[in-house]
Amino acid sequence: MTTYSKPEFLFGHLRHFRRDQIGFLSQFADATEIVPLRFLNKQAYLLRDGEHIHEALVKQSGKLHKSPALKNSTKNSLGDGLLTSDDPLHKQQCKLAQPAFHALLFV
Repeated sequence: MTTYSKPEFLFGHLRHFRRDQIGFLSQFADATEIVPLRFLNKQAYLLRDGEHIHEALVKQSGKLHKSPALKNSTKNSLGDGLLTSDDPLHKQQCKLAQPAFHALLFV
């Protein structure tokens, strides 16, 4: 059984995440479909299942917004990509990336 970083009382997972973003997220590679996380007083969820990711990024995208803290803390590792941007940049990036995802269906 894998042991994951335990959230600290005040900071939650924030210090673990800021210390090594890729390493922190990599520990959940074999985790369940939804991993609850906490950064200070903000609850976050790491979605691992494709259907949940599709639901969040496509079907519910207008209802879900990324916090400024998330955008600032992941800017170095993820940049201003699909996962961290909001409308209208998010919609523009979706349109640019859409042909690549359709091509994968036919391979």
